[in-house]
Amino acid sequence: MLNTRSEPSTCLNNMEGLFTLKNTPAIGSTESEVVVGINASHGIFAGHFPDQPVLPGVCMVQIAITIAGAMHGKALRVVNARTMKFLAPVDPNKTPELLYRTTLTPLEGAVKAEVQATAEGASVLKLSLELVAE
Repeated sequence: MLNTRSEPSTCLNNMEGLFTLKNTPAIGSTESEVVVGINASHGIFAGHFPDQPVLPGVCMVQIAITIAGAMHGKALRVVNARTMKFLAPVDPNKTPELLYRTTLTPLEGAVKAEVQATAEGASVLKLSLELVAE
């Protein structure tokens, strides 16, 4: 289980300007396809990794949570990570955009998010998360 009450990672503290949602899902939608632009010049890539940048997995998950929150209409946090698979590294210089497909299902007091992210048609991330409003 992902503990979201501990000290946030460096990535989450420095995400401003890392990504842009190129289209915003409608509030109340249960399915979305969102194109996410990745800023290859963002400072996070200086440490992850200087000569071969890779989008950190925790940042990929935070993008998914941001999209789910936009769909739900409220900021969300993870209470259970049922599935978290990082299927391929994302080099922002080679892959400046990702496509996030998200499906939300209401649960008692929570929402389930099923997320798949692809880069040029290839899967890079699969998630199944239980989220609650912050």
